[in-house]
Amino acid sequence: MYVKLIFNLLAITTIAIAVAMYQQANLILHPNDELMFTLRFKYTHGNATKAQLIAYMLPLSILVLAFYINDQWFGVAIGLVASLFLQGPIVDLTHKIFFIKN
Repeated sequence: MYVKLIFNLLAITTIAIAVAMYQQANLILHPNDELMFTLRFKYTHGNATKAQLIAYMLPLSILVLAFYINDQWFGVAIGLVASLFLQGPIVDLTHKIFFIKN
């Protein structure tokens, strides 16, 4: 159980670092990443954490609606919760470490 949790968190961290680099290149973005990129730089003043939470509002709303209708959670595990709350801060941190020059 703990090994799976560690690998899950490691995978989410790796994906967040890759997304930060991918967004920095800004060549051809996946629509989901384009949404976060647009929200981040046009509406949240560069804050990836806020942009990630806003980008996840629609899927989370659908998830809550499905729970309301069926009285059970479908597809909700630690990975979803971790990616919701960790991916944005990790993208912010990666951007600050690798791309902002003082």
